[in-house]
Amino acid sequence: MAFKYLDGLIIYFYPEGRSEQRFVEDVQEQASAEGSDWPFTLIQLRGRPAEAAERREANGNIGPAAISWIEEGYLISLIGHGGETLADLVGIAEAMTQARAEPLG
Repeated sequence: MAFKYLDGLIIYFYPEGRSEQRFVEDVQEQASAEGSDWPFTLIQLRGRPAEAAERREANGNIGPAAISWIEEGYLISLIGHGGETLADLVGIAEAMTQARAEPLG
């Protein structure tokens, strides 16, 4: 499921079978394979590890920032196509209510 806001912010929710630990291992493996070209780093977000990047385009301009983490069985990603910075995305993520694997009821 994805939500695209008029300002360009996109939030994705994907069912995810990986544990947080496996997510971290996958990020570390990708970073090792990509070397200095890998734009992501691991940060703590909402009490768990998250993959985050303030991306840059080839011309040197800042491209869309992105942040992803696993919570309650979902991979959640925020991508700032509306010009949001990584700090903006962190603030949005921290303000979100907890993801739930089952319907509220």
